[in-house]
Amino acid sequence: MATTTDAATAAAAAAPPPPPSSEDFAVGCILAVKTTLGDEFEAQIITFDKPSNVLVLQEGSKSAPRPNLRFLKANYIKEFTLLGQGEDPLDLKKCCLDINAIQAREEAAISAGKQR
Repeated sequence: MATTTDAATAAAAAAPPPPPSSEDFAVGCILAVKTTLGDEFEAQIITFDKPSNVLVLQEGSKSAPRPNLRFLKANYIKEFTLLGQGEDPLDLKKCCLDINAIQAREEAAISAGKQR
């Protein structure tokens, strides 16, 4: 005869794993991610926005000319594996953004908007 403890243990074992929490998503962590939609990829956490439950992940190497950024709701993560801890991805000394190019694009967009 099964006891209440045995039934509770069996129910807990059959239950799906809890969704990832914000404590699981430390900036700089490198993860292997599987989504509920079937995507599998490796990426580094850039930031996690707790109110919206959105992760910003950078795929590819920092040396790539244009790293791919993913904005992913954490509840779409089916499972993940911690692969390691990288350097701070937002280190301003190693920032991959070309501020001059961004400002030039902004000025061009403003000029184009004024001409319309």
